[in-house]
Amino acid sequence: MSQAARRPDKVINAGRISASIWSQRVENRGRTSTRHSIALEKRYRDRDNQWQSSRLHAFPEDLPRLELVIRQAYAFCVTGDGQGVSDTGRES
Repeated sequence: MSQAARRPDKVINAGRISASIWSQRVENRGRTSTRHSIALEKRYRDRDNQWQSSRLHAFPEDLPRLELVIRQAYAFCVTGDGQGVSDTGRES
């Protein structure tokens, strides 16, 4: 008997950007807990007008830094301001 395809616990969409949230039960030192992971995806059309996707997998603790980097990248693109976070993660 084949197992049904596993689906994410939650999918959040904003246009062509989506976040799929997955959970996994893990056991550590006799205690069971839930570990979440997030798959970010951007859908786009290639030169041949075919749908493609690009993915990034992260854990919840990565999200604040991802948000920071994304906001800094957006600000740079909009304002051209090179100030912000350096590639070491420290304020420049």
